[in-house]
Amino acid sequence: EEAAEAAAAAGGGEEEGVDEVAAIHAEIQAEQDRIHGFMEHLDEQHREAARQDRQHAEFMQERWGLEVGEHIPIPDSNLKNLLDPGHLNNEGLVLPRGMMEDVERWIEIKKGTMPQHDNLLAVSKPEEPNHFRETASLKIRAQTRNIQTLLTDNQRTALGNKLEEARKKRPPIRPGLNGDQREQNRKIVQGMQNKINFLKNPRFTADRDSAKQGKACPFWFTPDRIIFRDYQVGGVYEVAVEFRNVTQVGRRLRVLPCSSPSFSLGPMQYECDASRAPPGVEPSSVIAPGMSAHVKVRFAPNQLNDETDEITIATEFGDYKLPVMATRYQPELQFQDPVDCGCILAGNVTSRTVRLTNRGGEGSFRLVPQEQVAEGASCYYETTEHETKFVSQRFSIKPASFYLDTNQFIDLTVNFSSADVGRHRFPLHIECDNGQKSGLTLIAIADALRLELLSWPTLPRPLRPRALGVQQSPWTLMPWQLNWLSPGVQVGCSTSQSIAISNGGNLPAKVEWRFVKPPPKLLTQLAVGNQQRLTDDIMSSVHKWQSYRGKNAEELDCPYSVFPQCATIPPFCSAHFTFEFHAHAPVAHRATSFAYLVAHDVPASGSCFLHYSKLLQLEELDQAKDYTRGLPLFGGAVSELFDKKLALTANASEGREDAREDEVEPKRSETASCAVTAICLQGLSVASSVGCMPRMLAFAGSVLPFISHTREIVLRNTGVQPAWFRVRLTSRAPPEGLTYEQLWVVAPHEAGRQASDIELPALEAPGSEYVVALERVDGVGLGISTTYADHDNQLLVEGISSGGLFAAWNSKNPAWQVQRGDQILEVNGVRVMESAGLTEAYKALAVNDRFSLRLRRSEKGYLHVASERLRREWVPLPPLDDSSLPGFGAVATAAVEPDEGKIGPGETVKLRLTLRAPREADLNAHLFVDLPVGPESKESAAPPIKIGVAAAIRSPRVELKQASFLDYGVVRAHAQHTLRVRIDNPSDLPMVTRLRQHSSDDETEESDDSRVFPMDSHRDVVEAFVRGMQSSSKAGFQAVQQQDMSEAIVEPWVHSRSGCLDQSGRSKFKFDGRRKVQNKPDDEGQEEGLDDSVNFVFRPSCLLLWPRQSAEVDVTLRTSEIGKFRALLEAIAFDSSHTQCMEVFAEVQLPRLRLSTQHVHFPVTYIKTPTQPVELELRNDSDMPATFVWDVPLKLESGIEVLIDPQDGTVPPRGSVEITLAAVPTKVAQLAETNCKVFVNDVLQPLVLKASAKVYGLEVDYAVVPSGILPPEIRHEPRSLASDKTSEGAPVSFPVATGRAPKQGPTIDFGEMELQKSKSIQLVLYNRSGISTPWAVRVNKYPAYDPLLKGRKIGGMLDAATRMYALCTKEDATKGASQAPVDTERMTFLSEPQPAAQGRNLSKEGDGSKTTANGSTAKPGDATRTPSTTMNTRSSFHRSSKFEPKGRRSCSSIKRTGGKRKKFLLDDKHEKQAFRSNVGAEFAQLKEIKAQGSVALQYGRGWAVRLEPGNDWLQPFGKSVITLTCFSDLPGLMEDEVVLTVRDLEGHTDGQDFRIPIRLFSKGNPLFLPDQQVGLTKELDPPRLLCGTIVPAEKVVQRTFKVSNNSAAKMQIVWSVYGKAQLNHRSEDRKYVNLALCGKSGNLDPFASQSHSHQQDREAGEEAEEKDDEEDEE
Repeated sequence: EEAAEAAAAAGGGEEEGVDEVAAIHAEIQAEQDRIHGFMEHLDEQHREAARQDRQHAEFMQERWGLEVGEHIPIPDSNLKNLLDPGHLNNEGLVLPRGMMEDVERWIEIKKGTMPQHDNLLAVSKPEEPNHFRETASLKIRAQTRNIQTLLTDNQRTALGNKLEEARKKRPPIRPGLNGDQREQNRKIVQGMQNKINFLKNPRFTADRDSAKQGKACPFWFTPDRIIFRDYQVGGVYEVAVEFRNVTQVGRRLRVLPCSSPSFSLGPMQYECDASRAPPGVEPSSVIAPGMSAHVKVRFAPNQLNDETDEITIATEFGDYKLPVMATRYQPELQFQDPVDCGCILAGNVTSRTVRLTNRGGEGSFRLVPQEQVAEGASCYYETTEHETKFVSQRFSIKPASFYLDTNQFIDLTVNFSSADVGRHRFPLHIECDNGQKSGLTLIAIADALRLELLSWPTLPRPLRPRALGVQQSPWTLMPWQLNWLSPGVQVGCSTSQSIAISNGGNLPAKVEWRFVKPPPKLLTQLAVGNQQRLTDDIMSSVHKWQSYRGKNAEELDCPYSVFPQCATIPPFCSAHFTFEFHAHAPVAHRATSFAYLVAHDVPASGSCFLHYSKLLQLEELDQAKDYTRGLPLFGGAVSELFDKKLALTANASEGREDAREDEVEPKRSETASCAVTAICLQGLSVASSVGCMPRMLAFAGSVLPFISHTREIVLRNTGVQPAWFRVRLTSRAPPEGLTYEQLWVVAPHEAGRQASDIELPALEAPGSEYVVALERVDGVGLGISTTYADHDNQLLVEGISSGGLFAAWNSKNPAWQVQRGDQILEVNGVRVMESAGLTEAYKALAVNDRFSLRLRRSEKGYLHVASERLRREWVPLPPLDDSSLPGFGAVATAAVEPDEGKIGPGETVKLRLTLRAPREADLNAHLFVDLPVGPESKESAAPPIKIGVAAAIRSPRVELKQASFLDYGVVRAHAQHTLRVRIDNPSDLPMVTRLRQHSSDDETEESDDSRVFPMDSHRDVVEAFVRGMQSSSKAGFQAVQQQDMSEAIVEPWVHSRSGCLDQSGRSKFKFDGRRKVQNKPDDEGQEEGLDDSVNFVFRPSCLLLWPRQSAEVDVTLRTSEIGKFRALLEAIAFDSSHTQCMEVFAEVQLPRLRLSTQHVHFPVTYIKTPTQPVELELRNDSDMPATFVWDVPLKLESGIEVLIDPQDGTVPPRGSVEITLAAVPTKVAQLAETNCKVFVNDVLQPLVLKASAKVYGLEVDYAVVPSGILPPEIRHEPRSLASDKTSEGAPVSFPVATGRAPKQGPTIDFGEMELQKSKSIQLVLYNRSGISTPWAVRVNKYPAYDPLLKGRKIGGMLDAATRMYALCTKEDATKGASQAPVDTERMTFLSEPQPAAQGRNLSKEGDGSKTTANGSTAKPGDATRTPSTTMNTRSSFHRSSKFEPKGRRSCSSIKRTGGKRKKFLLDDKHEKQAFRSNVGAEFAQLKEIKAQGSVALQYGRGWAVRLEPGNDWLQPFGKSVITLTCFSDLPGLMEDEVVLTVRDLEGHTDGQDFRIPIRLFSKGNPLFLPDQQVGLTKELDPPRLLCGTIVPAEKVVQRTFKVSNNSAAKMQIVWSVYGKAQLNHRSEDRKYVNLALCGKSGNLDPFASQSHSHQQDREAGEEAEEKDDEEDEE
């Protein structure tokens, strides 16, 4: 419109501007239609999704009973399944689920879970996947999940080898490209595949599918859409369209027409230069770049509706569409559809107004029925002067035709009336002048009166609709009676019952309850039970019955009422009606009435009333889904209408501002009332009653005498009228047969005062806490003095002064009085430790502030309160002495408060009964309560109430604390033993008690309490307690003085039977002949002691215990004979038949010991050697500890000494002690013995232990064993016991004695031995005894040379000098005590080197002891120190050096070596290694033996025997092996002796020894030819000396060779020359060389006949000796 106005203002192109505006309007309208259509589609999908969700919720409720949202979560909406995502995307709507796809993809890319680009490397190399590679995360994941490999290492190795073998067999593959090269090649190939034809015009290469791919059209359209507006039927309209080529090449164009016949195209016109074109030639169809073509589009409308079509533009790139639209500003009606006329009761009339607004162009409209409605229903038009009305069967609408301009509206009036119950619907069309029809639907509901019964008080479940059976009356389903008959209602009381009625209709229902009296006939039928249900006759006539005077029970004689009586029930709601029955006199009156429900303002036609079966079928009219239906009330269908009247009903248009006057004319309709249902009400009046609780008043447990006990009795009036009661007292004259025997029943005023007037202090246990609440008062102090107790760190109350707050508190609160000695725990929640802090806390408060203290009741305060309470006990006790006083002979006094009164209906009254008894008794009595008619009447309205009173009145019972028996355990006979027994008073009454031994005579002798206790009544006991409290007694008890017999003092005396002292306190017996008599006091004035038959003494004998206090009694047992003692003690109390017994146990014994054996014999012992310890057991056969002491004699002549450990001690009861016994023989004997005694306390006769032994001396054997053979084993026993022999019967060993070895003994025979060799034999020494002894061995004639002998001698001299120096230094140190000890005291007298870091390893400073090789400590001169200790000290130090700290090295050595051993890269270690074969090893061994022999034979005697070791210790039952090695360098026979000396052996101590013969025969030549001599060949036999070739000119050839002498003696050699033939001579008598020893007297020189003289031989010998010496020096 604005464009049109602008065009008109410009004055040109009016037609084109109008068309353009019309086209724009048409486009906007089409867009709005599309948007509205899609919004309707969305709304329809929303409704469908809501329906499916509701259907799912109903299914869950119906099938499983689950509420969606309460029982199960609300599921996702079905809307996501109904909407098409593609359709939404085309419409430009955003899917909520797809809004975050790009963001989520970006997040996944940043997280690394999604790649941003494709992995081209993986694509280019698919044969080398990398997803099987092991990464760190995969390793961790496999380790966490415990993923095990499928193949073992061996299988993997085998598989790898197999694959490697296959890879080797595979032919070689040329090396390929890498990833970058492959990518470049791929791009090159891809570029090569996209071929470009440079020779062809691009116009001919256009793709026809480009338009589908979204490529722009090569032609520009003007206009881009064709729109025709404001057209009329019969006219022709056209629009010119321009197509301009916007590409760089020429294009062809073809325009295809529209499919609608209303649109047509004109001819195509091309632009060209007419001056250049040849004449008569049409322009070319190829449109050059920038040129255009024109086409005219014509429109010939045949209707006024909008039309839409399109023109197809065919180009080289495809087909493009050009929209063509013919649109007019169509009328558009806006109204509400459907039109809901609401709900009415069937038979009523209602009207509604519908407003129609034209939002489009102008147009005419009319109402026409739809085709299907027009055929089946009667519809017509009614024309009046003013307007036309459209009338159907139930609806009428006016006006039926109308004209509307733009934005003009009209109101249609719709009237609805129907006599049929149900939903009604009528569809219409509003037809426009352009032929368009708009639907209009009229809906309404004609409902019935649907009142339903929901609940009934006598039915447990709600009422629900039920189907009728065959020929079943619906009245059988309807409850109709409310009864108050069983058990009835008390007179003056009222009870109620409720019912619920709901409105199941769509309209509110106005109801009212009315009460009527039933006719007598019906009452008779109800009385006999002949009327079982309601009937149609009752419902039709109930409104005609006689009614009560008023409208409610308060104004008439009707005993029933209902609330509410009138109510309006909204649709689909319920109302509760409560019926109440008011019972009235007389008793047993039965009231019967009827109540019927009236429905008001219902149509008089009665169409809204339906019967039961039709009401069940009206579920379709229910508009509330959560409504629960009840049992329909159908009484209106069978009852008569009454109270008819006319009602004015206004039109629905009333209240509108634009309503016409004729629209609001009131309409008249007739209404009435009707009875819907009826209820029969019946009630019964009953009398009132009074109950009592409890009916039996039993005082639980034991009831203490003298103390008052209170119980409560509750009287309850269960009736509806007030009741009166009166307690029957002893002073009131009771009826005959009902008297009191054991009770003295009094009223409070008869007892002198009321129980409420007596305020007794609260009696609680000691240590109970209470709170005192005070208020700060200006000018008034606390009035309390406190003190601090150090033992328990508490603030104690010392006193209360008058005029203070605490004094006021004690006067106002007697039950919680602050007493002296109470502990103050907290003040206002804070602990206070000082008196000043208490005062400061009070002063810090403001006026009227709360001052709260928490206190703890002290024991003394408790006793003070208890005495005060006992002193003020109320109810008087029955008299015991004067029979003239009232209450004499009664067991107890009972005071009842109140004794009479009134009980309201349903109320209760508590009677307080206080009982008090003077002594112990059993009470079983009754208390009577009369129920009079009135307060002054003596007539009983009911039988009296009989209340039983039972109590077991018992005096305080004594309790024995912490034990039910008294166990003395094991006690000594004839002595006194005391234990303490704690006696406790657990009651609140003081008591008198005592202990005694139970016997059968106690009941007869001491049955009277006056003889046992000094008190006559409990009043005397309480008075004594009160006096004790007034005298400030601190103890919790008081000893009662009695004339008991005291125990006499008796000196201990010896009991002849048991042999011990009698300390039991009994007197010594005297004998009159053979009869034993007890001693009597000598003097008449002497006090007689206790009888000897008394076993127990009690101190004190009688006690007065305060309440809840305890005391200890010493119980002394006097034992007599040995045995088990059993007795029974009983604790008795004053005026108490109860006794608590305590059993006494004791085991009376004397200590008794025994030994496990009486004789200890050692069959084999050795002199001065301790025996192995023997374990003995000293057992105690008694149950008491026994102390023992050993008496061991010391007699040298016995030959044995005994050691016992322990010497004394204590044996536990029934236990034993291990005794260790060892013997040390002092001389050799066949039997040495001695006696030891053990004494036990309190036992005169000792136990005797005999010790004996057979003593042996030292016995040593020897045996000779060849080298390399293990020494034989023998039994290390004395020879008299052992029998060691070989398999041949020969003895294994032989004894070592004195002198030469016997002939039958073994000798040391080395046999034959070649020179320059050695032989070894073992000499074994056996110790058959347990005595260690040193031994020494030597060779008599031919000992081996010892190069260290001289050094040992010098070392011995140094040791002696060191010992002398140490002894002198020690003597000087002991003379001066002030001098410090010197280091010389730590000398060990050894010359061997010792480790510096260890020191001397002394056990004590200055004791002269030293540590031996085995770690033991020995003193100088100790017999246990052996010579081998000194000799082996060095070796022992070396052996133990690896376990001990090393000696300190000098810093220079450490610095020089750098703290560690230097290691050279090149050294001569390889030069020191020996590389030899077996032959070489044997040769080296022979060489070593030869060297040893040369050293051993240095004495020059030709033979030598070496002993290893030469001396040692022979340990007890041990053996020593001596190796004898012989050497020889001269041939011949050697005989010698081995001298053996054993120091402790018999005879050896006197200097004798034992000699064993030695024999050796050596053979061989001591001369030999050395090796490696020039010209001398030793491999031949005999050796050959080559002299070479002798030249005749040389007459003498000289050769030199060496001859060596292996012996220590000098040898003279004579050479003889023999021919070869002579050498080959085999005769036995041949001699080559004669050899003989020289220098012996008496022997001729065998070589005297030789050519050389003796002088020459001597000179030659001297020269040879000098030469040998020179060689030795070299």
